Amino acid sequence: PVHEQLYTSWKQVWDVEATSTEEYFHFKMAYKRRGFIYRGVKVLPRQTCGLYTHTFLKSNFPGGLRRLTESARGGEIFDIIVHNPISIFMTHISNYGHDRFAQYLLTEVADFLHTWTNLQLSSVPPKRLASEYFALFPEQEQPIWLDPCRDPRHHKIWSKENFCYNLPNAIIIGPQKTGTTALLDFMTMHPSISRNANTQHFEEMQFFSGKNYNKGLQWYMQYFPTIHNETNVTIVYNYSKPYDEPSHIILEKSATYFDSFDAPLKMWRLLPSVKVIAILIDPAKRAYSWYQHQLAHKDPIAMSITFRRLVLHARSSSKKSRFALRRHSLNPGMYAEHLGRWLKFFAPSQLLVVDGEELAENPVRVMERVQAFLNVTVLDYGKMLRSFLKR
Repeated sequence: PVHEQLYTSWKQVWDVEATSTEEYFHFKMAYKRRGFIYRGVKVLPRQTCGLYTHTFLKSNFPGGLRRLTESARGGEIFDIIVHNPISIFMTHISNYGHDRFAQYLLTEVADFLHTWTNLQLSSVPPKRLASEYFALFPEQEQPIWLDPCRDPRHHKIWSKENFCYNLPNAIIIGPQKTGTTALLDFMTMHPSISRNANTQHFEEMQFFSGKNYNKGLQWYMQYFPTIHNETNVTIVYNYSKPYDEPSHIILEKSATYFDSFDAPLKMWRLLPSVKVIAILIDPAKRAYSWYQHQLAHKDPIAMSITFRRLVLHARSSSKKSRFALRRHSLNPGMYAEHLGRWLKFFAPSQLLVVDGEELAENPVRVMERVQAFLNVTVLDYGKMLRSFLKR
């Protein structure tokens, strides 16, 4: 997790441009650590081990001077440097004084590398180091948000103001123009299902498939309700049992998730046990419905071409705008391709595919399956819908 106040003070008070952490993705395993850039601050992965996260004298180092030397001469620290093009080490400042423990260790490993490998070592200032790191690993620039409640170390350092049950445990992923809004309305009629509040300008959050992802986890969580139990005490997350079935469903719906290339990975990283619902109709009907949607909104590109010409000829058109309209019309309907991508990250038991045309014709039967999938009390939607229509 990131602390927003910390990033604010780093930029406004000290104008910090580069820092480091050993907690991303997680403390273990060390070789999986990554960097990221958030709010203009470059955060690099820092290497750690018991050798330099305590204050030591050589004489009282666990295992003695021999073990310390072995770590540099082919051991742990040698291995870290060999397998990481950029390494950042942190130790207590007192280890540079006293009997110069830190200098001894780093000099030993540098000498060993110089003698027995062809590696060229260099040391550069932090800002330049950060620039060189992300030149090597540009794919790491965007942070991948993780659920702090699933890592005891992250949970301990997380703000006390945050609750683990402020995250959704069920998401309607789309695609667009298949009945996602109707399904959302039906689901939130159930007393055990709550949905996110609308953002400032839109009904959908589109967190995992758009620029809102860069706003961070705090931005996402603020739109979800904090769920309380029967005694009105905020539920505390048990990170040792993260897959327990929740007693209340917090729901999100963003129809742009379905055909987004990055959304499955991002969602899985943050919400690995979430229930995912896709609603599908005939892909040809879906494509035409999107085209009609654009016409209704007076889209000049849609108004300049018929649907038949859009499907048959726009692919070879030199006009990028027509090609984009064609892509938005047809690409979400490639159901097998998109579902396959979701199934790379989520188990089949976590994914429910709803027939959108059946939802329109027989919503009661569909809602029975949805309730069973979410493991909530099965209510009589026939009675609920009749009551709703009377109002």
